[in-house]
Amino acid sequence: MAEQIPTIGIIGLGVMGYNLALNMQTSGLNVIGYSISEAERNQARGGTEPLRVVDSLETLIATLPEQKILFVMITAGAPVDELLGQLLPCLSSSDMVIDGGNSNYLDTQRRVARCAELGVVFLGVGISGGEEGARHGASVMVGGDKKHFDRVEAVFDAIACRVGDEACYGWMGSSSAGHFVKMVHNGIEYAVMQLLAETYDLCRRGLGLNITETRDWFAKQQGGPLDSYLLDITVDILKKQDDLTSGLLIEQVSDIAGQKGTGRWCVDAAMTLGVPAPAIIAAVTERQISGSAQTRQTLAQVSGRRSKAYEWDTWQEDLADGLYAGMLVTFAQGLSLIRQASQEYNWGTDLRAAIRLWRGGCIIRAALLETLLSLGETINEQETVLLVPAFSQEIFRRAGPWARVVNAGVLNDLPVPVYAINLAYLNSMSSERLPTQLIQAQRDYFGAHTFKRLDRDGVFHADWQE
Repeated sequence: MAEQIPTIGIIGLGVMGYNLALNMQTSGLNVIGYSISEAERNQARGGTEPLRVVDSLETLIATLPEQKILFVMITAGAPVDELLGQLLPCLSSSDMVIDGGNSNYLDTQRRVARCAELGVVFLGVGISGGEEGARHGASVMVGGDKKHFDRVEAVFDAIACRVGDEACYGWMGSSSAGHFVKMVHNGIEYAVMQLLAETYDLCRRGLGLNITETRDWFAKQQGGPLDSYLLDITVDILKKQDDLTSGLLIEQVSDIAGQKGTGRWCVDAAMTLGVPAPAIIAAVTERQISGSAQTRQTLAQVSGRRSKAYEWDTWQEDLADGLYAGMLVTFAQGLSLIRQASQEYNWGTDLRAAIRLWRGGCIIRAALLETLLSLGETINEQETVLLVPAFSQEIFRRAGPWARVVNAGVLNDLPVPVYAINLAYLNSMSSERLPTQLIQAQRDYFGAHTFKRLDRDGVFHADWQE
């Protein structure tokens, strides 16, 4: 462990930056804050736990000691580049800028190179856990040169949550690995949230359960294999009474779901790196579809279809098995994406390190992460964790119930995109032969793209019209 860093400059005192600064201060680090917003500066000064705050960027830089540490918590994108433009002329060799926002990993790669030209250190750090995590302990994914991570490790240790004796922070690899791992974390988050929403819909519209009965089924899963932060908050949400009506608040919530971009970045990365991540793609697509509310209303009237209570004797067990298998496959896809990126960019990412720090503080913390950790070093060695027998067996023994879940949705005209695409993914990945042989023949027919044969080596082209 590196020696404790005496003074940290926090730039950006919004919800995340302010709570992170309080976390550092409570943990014994000296903190000086700055925000472009006067209201944020005043709030930080006048809170129940006041921070030391300065009124200009120049004052902040002048106040910090040599080998300055600047922790940036501002909106991702252009604002970070604009801030760097102001900071770099004022910084010296070995000064450090830490970007703790949700930056695109490609932007982080560019910023690392830009700072390195001037001898300034740039670390891209993914922080998960929201306001609560920022204040009381987050999951912290650090990317950059390992020696620079070691230099400020005490800072990350201070702001990380704990699972037992382990702090949930870690070095994810060089360059922009930290922001990439956080992006994949968010992609997994999208898919698991969609799986939970599909399960809710199957209970409500498919089985005709009321909200209390649906909540009771979710609550029954707590403490078991499905135990997770997202399951816990689902139970809380289904309990919440509406202050404005006599019913439950969930009944009044619009079905248009928002997104901030990390899910789409994850889809782009999967496509660029050639890694199948259908669960994340389907989850992002469903949020996009949710925004077409008027179109959905119109098509619902045109179709004339109405879901009706579906007869399903084993639904409780099937949903538990199908949801668990779907979550396992989702995590497998995310880990494969991280593995491929690490190889492509030579980051040196240890997948087990990511899994360890996801166990606490972050949105995707779940009991199944212990199952993943139990696989040992093989998790880094295989192209996909599906190739680890102990892992795949957990999934394949639930394939029958999982198929019944998908069947229930399809026969009842209910959308179950992540359930269905993950099952199709598993079927494809475990299929000795795929019908893509016809696709390759079609490509050769119209484009002379050639094909390989099963019975001999070489590349071939045929005149298919004969």
